[in-house]
Amino acid sequence: MSSDGFVDVATRLPGSGSLSVPGLGTFAPGAGPVAGPDGSVYLGTVEGKMIALRADGSPYWNRELLPARSIKSSPAIASDGSVFVVGVRPVRDHRGGGTINIHEATLYRFTAGGGGIRPHAVSSKPAVVDRQLRALERRAAGCVAFRRR
Repeated sequence: MSSDGFVDVATRLPGSGSLSVPGLGTFAPGAGPVAGPDGSVYLGTVEGKMIALRADGSPYWNRELLPARSIKSSPAIASDGSVFVVGVRPVRDHRGGGTINIHEATLYRFTAGGGGIRPHAVSSKPAVVDRQLRALERRAAGCVAFRRR
């Protein structure tokens, strides 16, 4: 190990052990899959579908975000296996005498098994920090922590 904090690591060749799962949908740039603690893989599509695959690539569960939400970022996985994802949709705001296009964002939480929990309006991508889910509230200047109870 060098004094710069980096370590040389040998990895497998690309493609060795990878699986192809066709027909999942379209993915936003940078919105890659995320692996859960049990090896399950979670993906979100621009069509608004949250998809869970088992470690062997077989379907586990999927849920549609309604109404007309699109997933533009990777999900976040908590240590208990909960899956968090932000769904967005374009909205025209007519307040203030003009029309502007904005994006309304909603944070969704699913249990590891795919059960849904009440959505929450946000204005940022979710992140798990110190075992807490954090996201900026839409009308707040600060960051709020969503803690497990």
